Amino acid sequence: MRLRYLCLIAVCGWAGYIYFFVQAPVVNKLSSEKSELTQQVQSATATNNRLTQQIHNLSSDDYIAGLARRNYDLVKPGEIVYQPGQ
Repeated sequence: MRLRYLCLIAVCGWAGYIYFFVQAPVVNKLSSEKSELTQQVQSATATNNRLTQQIHNLSSDDYIAGLARRNYDLVKPGEIVYQPGQ
């Protein structure tokens, strides 16, 4: 009877050791990696949404005309350019 309890205690001790010193660090490491990957996915999703919006905007003639006006000082034909101070 004592031998049974001794074997049971030994197996429970071994299982506890495996759980706390082998499995727990691995689980903690995987948990931190999961949170990092979740943040990367969220960042990639935000970037994807922003780029999709830019693609949509670049297919609009009004958006392209606004970029041309703002970046290259282009004007429409027949439009008069007014520059204050000159």
